[in-house]
Amino acid sequence: MRQILSVAALLLTGCLNLPAQIEIPADFEALLQKTGVEIFFPLESTYRNWGSGENEWFNCEFAIRSRKEKIEIRYHLQPYLDSDPTADLPHLNCMRLLTHLASNDEDAVIAAHVLSDTDLEDYRADWGKLYFFRPKRSFGDYANCQLLALYREGVGMACVFYFFDEPSVNLEDRLREIRFAAPLKQR
Repeated sequence: MRQILSVAALLLTGCLNLPAQIEIPADFEALLQKTGVEIFFPLESTYRNWGSGENEWFNCEFAIRSRKEKIEIRYHLQPYLDSDPTADLPHLNCMRLLTHLASNDEDAVIAAHVLSDTDLEDYRADWGKLYFFRPKRSFGDYANCQLLALYREGVGMACVFYFFDEPSVNLEDRLREIRFAAPLKQR
């Protein structure tokens, strides 16, 4: 009987430590639907809601962070608008955004990496780039920021900001947690 009670206590204790799920606000959920974006939030219980990462330079719609991994992730989704003359120019929109958010220090550098066709296929995007830069302190109080920018023609743009001081071993995995919902049509 003692063994059964011990096993039951262990099972109950395990259930009490279930990872907390990230709660997605209704307005962000609606924006995900509108832009056709899927986000696969980390399953680790170390990630928690962090509001919108609101600051004086640029407000994102949603943010999460992990103290254990020492990463903050902010999401900015921009639905496609026919009335926007730059809607089909993701490279222009990204550079405008980066010049606004990156540090203006003389030694600050912005590095850009064009995503491969295979990566674009995985993200279900028509265009994408990965940027690395030092953010303005008032935008993010971290030493580094990595921006994953994805664009889907006629659908919109998704920007994910990864803030960190030292690169985490999990950073590469975090880059794979977003994509456009519908597969690209064969061209």
